[in-house]
Parts: sequence; C-alpha cells; structure tokens
Amino acid sequence: MSEKRGTERRLTTRGAATRRRIVAAAADLAMLRAAAALQAERVLAAHGPLLEALDSLAAMRSWRDAVLALNRRTGCPLGALVYQLPRSARGARTAVGDGLEIWRRRIEEGLVRMQARGELAPGAAPADIALAVLSAVQGGLLLSRSAKSDRPLALAFDMALAHVAAQVRSRRAASPSKA
Repeated sequence: MSEKRGTERRLTTRGAATRRRIVAAAADLAMLRAAAALQAERVLAAHGPLLEALDSLAAMRSWRDAVLALNRRTGCPLGALVYQLPRSARGARTAVGDGLEIWRRRIEEGLVRMQARGELAPGAAPADIALAVLSAVQGGLLLSRSAKSDRPLALAFDMALAHVAAQVRSRRAASPSKA
C-alpha cells in the first residue's frame, strides 16, 4: 500500500490525470465485454427453444416468424452492439462474435438434423447454409433498425429460407420408391 502512495506522489498532476483516464477506459472496456456477453446470452436464450426445434423447413419458418415478432419488440441487441463498440473493445467484440458463432452453429445443427432425416439434400452444406441464413438475418435486422420497418428483415429472411427450400429434397425423392 505504501508503494502505491509513493507512485501516486511521484506523478505530476497531468500524469495523475492521464493515469485516471487510462484506468477509467480500461474499466469501461471490461464493462463492455461483460455487457456484450450478457447480450449474447439473452439473444441465445430468446432464440434457444426455437433453434433447438430447427429440424424442418416448417420449423425454420416458425423461427422466422418469432424473429420478426422479437424484432418488433426489441430488435437485435447483439447485432446492434457490434456497430456501437469502439475498435479498441476487442474483448467485447470477441464476446459478440462468440455469441454469433453459437447462433450459427445452432442453425447448422438444425440443418444437419434435416439432412440426417433426408429432408435436406445430401450434397447441401449445412455450415455454409447456416452462415448464409445468419448473415441474411443480421443484415435484415440492421436494415430494419435503420428503416424502422420489419420489411428488410422479412425480405432477407424469406430469401434465406428460399435458399434452404432449394436444398430440400421432395418427399418423393427423400423416400425410397417401391418398384
């Protein structure tokens, strides 16, 4: 403790002010990381049950409807946070990125279940489709926020689901034929 007092006494007034600004900035960045992690947790909790149920095109459409309803109430705090974080907030950006990656993986897991059941074509790439879907959703959320309208999100989501639907095998092709 006495060493700390000695350091503070040796600082000039300007040096002490600089030190306080540095410490305050560091504290702000730590709080940003915690806030980003909390927002990621909230978003994933809100989408959790729907993402766990993703195992068909119908389930994906239900998720779409739920995302639109959530957007009307709150928007996407996770996506919005990305654009508000300073470049220096690496820890917070990492927390947001981690949350988005979990979200992408959950979409991918649903697509893998669809593929295992034979609904999604064997040649489809669940990881790539999941990334495209999440990209469309996040882009739609961002544009919806700036337009103060659900239309960009609905259009982006519908386009992403049309891409998924193009990868869905017809029931006739998915079931073995009886010759």
